[in-house]
Amino acid sequence: MQLVVDLFMNACTCFGLTFSIKKTKVMYASTPGDQTVEPNILVYGKRLEVVKKFVYLGSTVSNDGTLDAKIRQKISKASTAFGGLQDDVLTLTTKMSVYKTCVLPFQLYASETLTLYRSHVEQLERKLLKASI
Repeated sequence: MQLVVDLFMNACTCFGLTFSIKKTKVMYASTPGDQTVEPNILVYGKRLEVVKKFVYLGSTVSNDGTLDAKIRQKISKASTAFGGLQDDVLTLTTKMSVYKTCVLPFQLYASETLTLYRSHVEQLERKLLKASI
């Protein structure tokens, strides 16, 4: 991987491009029980930060390949939006209608492309049920 990064850095230099160490992270995936050593990738002599998850284009990518972080993020955003609906202006029934028709579909947009497990569906259903109480 270091060789690939070095080649990329040389290509960037040839075109007058710069490389942001602060914005660049390293994430690697290993199999369960794998004793892989954490990668040590250097750019301009500085080690890039190794992370287990990061947000890319609004989606949380995790090194274990699970959707748990993404589902938690979607639930959190939906909860924040639901909490932002004014209690003194809207009745609970109206608030729930807005949540079900606007907030939830927006947060679950593109979820049909995800491989959801029963536990994920149950998490989402529990959140919706809790919000309706």
